[in-house]
Amino acid sequence: MKPVVNLRRHLNMNPTFEPISLEKQTDYVQHFSTSPQVASDCCFLNLWAWAEEYGLRWAWADGLVWIKQTLPDVLMWAPV
Repeated sequence: MKPVVNLRRHLNMNPTFEPISLEKQTDYVQHFSTSPQVASDCCFLNLWAWAEEYGLRWAWADGLVWIKQTLPDVLMWAPV
């Protein structure tokens, strides 16, 4: 299987990423709690605590929360 080089083009979307914020904490926690599989890496506390260190940002699109790491490299995490 070939890795997806351009995830945005592959998914036919261009989400707008914004910094992890306390303003959306309640929405995220509710969304996270409905996920059939949860990873502690993606809980709000971890995202908030590591946001500055790893340049974490999120985008809300198509019923999912997309998490992007910008430091030290740009990486897309699995959507929640």
